[in-house]
Amino acid sequence: MQREGVAFSYGDYERRDRASGAPLGTFKAPERVSYRDLLHGCPIGCLTSAYDQEALGKVYMPDVRRGQDWGLWLALTRLGGPARKYPGLHAIYHTGGESLSANKLAKMRDVYRIYRDQEGLDPLRSGWFLMHHVISSLRK
Repeated sequence: MQREGVAFSYGDYERRDRASGAPLGTFKAPERVSYRDLLHGCPIGCLTSAYDQEALGKVYMPDVRRGQDWGLWLALTRLGGPARKYPGLHAIYHTGGESLSANKLAKMRDVYRIYRDQEGLDPLRSGWFLMHHVISSLRK
């Protein structure tokens, strides 16, 4: 991160079934993610992310139950510019079961709150970006 002058980075991760441990594929994140990109969805896995607190200061996740990692990424890219992907595969994400993100309607409500409360977008733009966010999530 220091060599590349990046204050926020993330990586690819392997997905596996929680119960069986069977591989479900690799999630390939884009090489670069801007604030504007993040308004449309979240291609960054929380388990792969890191940010430079010296460069950006202490930044907190928003006060919502679901999507708080994405809310933090919005704040970080708004403050420090685009995030960049680091090379290699360094994480495994186990899916299935009763995770917080399993309740999609509740997550949509929290994502909308981040658009409105944290990002200060009007209701129409918040709804527009929420639609893009949902489509992006379905593609994962």
